[in-house]
Amino acid sequence: MTPIPEVRSEFYAEASRLPKTKQDFQTQKAVFRSWRNDPRFEAYWFVLDALLSRSFDQVRKWAAIQDQLPLEDYDYEAVRHQTECDLEDARQRSS
Repeated sequence: MTPIPEVRSEFYAEASRLPKTKQDFQTQKAVFRSWRNDPRFEAYWFVLDALLSRSFDQVRKWAAIQDQLPLEDYDYEAVRHQTECDLEDARQRSS
């Protein structure tokens, strides 16, 4: 299944957010549960399963690590762009 660009943007915006409070964490999990049942997000269901299984403590550990790193210059889109290029290359080679 090919992700819809608008859905992909919505997914990554929320999935990359690390909640600061337990209330925000529970709210985020509710969003992830709704997406897990939404066919538009089917391409992300395996990731949603992992996001739903993590604990608030795990999220806060990731936040603490992120706070230590200078991620402002990191290109978060690079992996997705490379994957798209790899898939297109594979399609062309199989034609």
